[in-house]
Amino acid sequence: MGASSLETGAAYLREHLGANIPRGGKHSDMGTHNCVMRVGTGLFLELLSVDPEAAPPARPRWFGMDDPRQVARMTMQPRPVGWVVQTEDIEQARRSCPVDPGPIVSMSRGSRSWLITLPDSGKSPFDGLFPAFIQWPEGPHPSAAMSAPGPALSR
Repeated sequence: MGASSLETGAAYLREHLGANIPRGGKHSDMGTHNCVMRVGTGLFLELLSVDPEAAPPARPRWFGMDDPRQVARMTMQPRPVGWVVQTEDIEQARRSCPVDPGPIVSMSRGSRSWLITLPDSGKSPFDGLFPAFIQWPEGPHPSAAMSAPGPALSR
């Protein structure tokens, strides 16, 4: 989910899901910050917003968060801005993809690190309907350490 601010997005999720989504952290490479909550085994919901305290990133922010149309939509109401599919081999997933999901970029937030496909434009193909691919390091899925204050999904 993307929102004009974490406060606005958290209030929206509280109203519509009955969940108090906890703060996550900052993505310094993207100039964003987030709130995250587990919604199932190996699944989490992330609320993203531009971090007003962050320096502008060297590249366009992910999920089209710099696109004026996306900014206008997130200002009207928090909304889905994209989705991410986990893979154990991001290079193979990228090669076999019928649409270019963007180059593989190494990212981190605090002690967490991951690889993710990010188009150079920052915009996911098909206006966010096409997923980004993510590869987490070996070990427990990050959602295992997240709280689950709201509804759950199953596979």
